[in-house]
Amino acid sequence: MSEKKDPKNPVINVPDAPKYPQGQDVPQEPDRRYLVPEVSMAPGWEPPPSFNLDPPEPKGGDQPPKDYTGPMAKPFSVDLGSMRTGEKNMLAALHTEVDQYQSLRGTVMGAVDNPKFFGPEVKKRDTLNDAGSYSNSGATVENQNTGSDPRDGTEENNALAKIGAEFAAQINPVQEKLLKSIGDTLELAGSFITMLNKAGQSYSKTDRSSNFPNPPGGSPVT
Repeated sequence: MSEKKDPKNPVINVPDAPKYPQGQDVPQEPDRRYLVPEVSMAPGWEPPPSFNLDPPEPKGGDQPPKDYTGPMAKPFSVDLGSMRTGEKNMLAALHTEVDQYQSLRGTVMGAVDNPKFFGPEVKKRDTLNDAGSYSNSGATVENQNTGSDPRDGTEENNALAKIGAEFAAQINPVQEKLLKSIGDTLELAGSFITMLNKAGQSYSKTDRSSNFPNPPGGSPVT
């Protein structure tokens, strides 16, 4: 499964949804497990990139207009120390959320893949053979004239199995879509932290470049 190579969001790894199964068309309802991402923290963000590094070069639509003449905002200042603290706090919180998402994902997908999670499996009805015994799946149960019938409970079991299967068909797609929404939200949080880091790098680069030019050659400096 390939991972998204989105330069705007290197914080979170969210693999692309594969074609399911094995390159075939997307399955019909209600199977949406192919949408549920595995989310992880990307390497290189513990600690996050330094503000002293130059920000990545803009690409495509990020280029300023050709008639751009310089900053149009009023003077402002940035506390890079506070920004760095906030960035680290957000990364720590995001790391916790990613771990909790993965734990929740495992629980939900375990329920989705368990046919007996919402009800019993369908039970085959026992049949009476010529010897006067009841057989089920190759096993033989002697009647012994006790008046008990091994078929007792089969109809009730299968009624519950039907209810469980119908409920699973309704709730599993809802759970899978909810997991995808959580994964998408985590990805957006990673994008925000990425933009915050780039903003700090951009401000730091601007600050380093904001110096007076050298005086003309031979001029005294007072």
